[in-house]
Amino acid sequence: MRCFLQIFIIGCVDSCLLITSGQAQDLTSIGDAKPLKITGSISNSNILYFANGLNARRDPFSYYFMGNLTLTLFGYSAPFSFSVSNQNRQFQQPFNQFSLHPTYKWVTAHLGVASMSFSPYTLSGHMFNGVGVELNPPGKLKLSAMVGRLQKAVFPDTTNLNSSATPAFERWGYGLKAGYQVEGTQIETSLFTAKDDKWSLPVLSDQLEVQPQENLAASFNVGKRFFRRFNISGELGWTAITANSNAAYNGLILGVFHAKKTTSYYKAFKTTFAYTGTRYTVNAGYERIDPGYRTLGAYYFNNDLENITGGFTTQLFQSKVNISANAGVQRNNLDGAQNSTMRRLVGAANVTFNPNNRLNFTAAYSNFQTYTNVRSDFDRINQLTPYENLDTLNFRQISKNASLNTNYALSTKKNKPQNVSLNFVYQTSFDKQGNNAINQGGDFYNVNSAYTIGFPKKNINVSAFFNLNYNNTATMQSSTLGPTISVSKTFFQKTLKTALNSSFNYAFANSSQVSRILNLRGTVSYTVLKQHNLSLNIVAQNRINRALNGTAITEFTSTLSYNYNFNLDKKEKEKLVNAHEMMKKKEEEERAIEAAAREEKRKLKTSVLREKKKALHERETILFPIPALSSKKLDMPDVAEIKKKVIVQQVINKRESKWNENDAIATYDDMEIESIKINQKGDIIIREQDGNVLKITANATMYESDIKITDKKGNVWIIFKDKKVVKVQ
Repeated sequence: MRCFLQIFIIGCVDSCLLITSGQAQDLTSIGDAKPLKITGSISNSNILYFANGLNARRDPFSYYFMGNLTLTLFGYSAPFSFSVSNQNRQFQQPFNQFSLHPTYKWVTAHLGVASMSFSPYTLSGHMFNGVGVELNPPGKLKLSAMVGRLQKAVFPDTTNLNSSATPAFERWGYGLKAGYQVEGTQIETSLFTAKDDKWSLPVLSDQLEVQPQENLAASFNVGKRFFRRFNISGELGWTAITANSNAAYNGLILGVFHAKKTTSYYKAFKTTFAYTGTRYTVNAGYERIDPGYRTLGAYYFNNDLENITGGFTTQLFQSKVNISANAGVQRNNLDGAQNSTMRRLVGAANVTFNPNNRLNFTAAYSNFQTYTNVRSDFDRINQLTPYENLDTLNFRQISKNASLNTNYALSTKKNKPQNVSLNFVYQTSFDKQGNNAINQGGDFYNVNSAYTIGFPKKNINVSAFFNLNYNNTATMQSSTLGPTISVSKTFFQKTLKTALNSSFNYAFANSSQVSRILNLRGTVSYTVLKQHNLSLNIVAQNRINRALNGTAITEFTSTLSYNYNFNLDKKEKEKLVNAHEMMKKKEEEERAIEAAAREEKRKLKTSVLREKKKALHERETILFPIPALSSKKLDMPDVAEIKKKVIVQQVINKRESKWNENDAIATYDDMEIESIKINQKGDIIIREQDGNVLKITANATMYESDIKITDKKGNVWIIFKDKKVVKVQ
């Protein structure tokens, strides 16, 4: 049976397909959906490379064919992804793989390359190439199982014993997990075994120090909730690890594991207690892991430690401040095998502060031992293609770290948002690759700041960054620093995207400059109907390396990519095309509406200005330092010149009046009157078109008769003795 599984799974693996993150497929709609539907996407990237001043670091031409395809048959959906490249040969474990994750009701299967987690003490996220299943029925019982190849055989380089390629036996694993859950109570147990195939490699030299291994690990976990606020849990782990399965036989364990003379046994235990309040949580925990504890179902594992910790989380000031902290005591050398024992205080704290919608502040610290991947920002800044730095699983660090992050929105205006940020990270660690310490480790500092501004109406974004990395190890002090500027803009309803950025950085080692790097990047991407995307990415890098006597090195990379999101359902495709046409029509209508609104606004503005000017013409209240009209001598014309019926059309002081023809008046003819107004003090202001302004002050001595003024346009103005001013028709 095992032979059959191996042949079946290996055949799937070698089919030139690459696994990517996938989702489970739901089979519950079988019979209700369309018989056949194919969706997905496919892409092709072609990379041209040229170097001057050094030997080429990569092939002058490389290609990548990648994609994902989803075949739906009567509602059964089976997505998978693939990648084919002429660069595949550089990896020890090939990336050409295959995976399916179908689901039917409460059954989920994992076919091909996948990962599952049973317990941190047994199977914990290790990738395998085989078959896995998860059963989650509506009842209380849960089951999971897996079988597959954990590691492919890697043959030794017999021509170079110092080669960095480490030989490895083909390794297979088998696991089972069962869980029982009722309200407030959870019980889980898991069993995992793994074994190297000692016949997968030829007889190795003793210098290589590689032996076939075998492992059996088990765990038991129980959790209980009391009174809705108290939670307590505990987990026990046990492992038997055989360093050399070629050693003499020493018994059978659980009917599946063959113990040998080189078999060692270890245990681990962890328990936690937590109480949840309205706005806070308190917790306490204890963990003990024997020295040497490890499982072949996990990539990395901390052992030889005992932790006693306590912590809390809380929210303050209407959730503007969030605090979480854990602290305790840690010690090692649990078996007394080492010459000294390390006891230290351990802790972790995280504080976030959000006083308003503009400012965000986060501070964190931890000296718990953790595995992490440390990568400089300059690895990303100086990479020539997106496919560099892919292999990141082989290097991890155990570290303590501190970080400060601040983000502030200078402007929240929709037409011009602005933002600044400042981040600082400190780490101290010792390096570890696999189970071997590489060196004494060191301190790592990373500082970066950023400023961004956007112009949404013009579809423009501008960013400026500054990065600084400083590393202090036992053998070297190194640093890299430099700025980056980026500008991006979109055209044609955001279907055409362009970006241009440049970075300039210096690298130092032991206070001496070792290199200077200038990067120029340009990107153009065009999308049609949300299906077709054509992009061109050009990178030019100039590097001056002091180690090569200041020789200038120039590298040029051009990547032309095409991506097609396809849907073989004709109706769906027509729907997408129609939606695109409707969008274009809607945009044209919106532009027409905006133009009409601008014209209407212009007309309204003109009309308002006209009315405003007219009103000001009639109601101006500005004072003018001019001689009083009462000081001038006026001619007295015949009363018969005035019309017998006079209608008052406008009274500046808002009082209606009528003029009696028997009243005597004084006249002032041939004046080019622009306006006659009365101010708030009661002064009468007469403005002529030639700029001359006459004023009858409020306390001036008036003539015994009224005053009549006829301008050249034929308008008749009458100033009554009580200083009422009227325009007569």
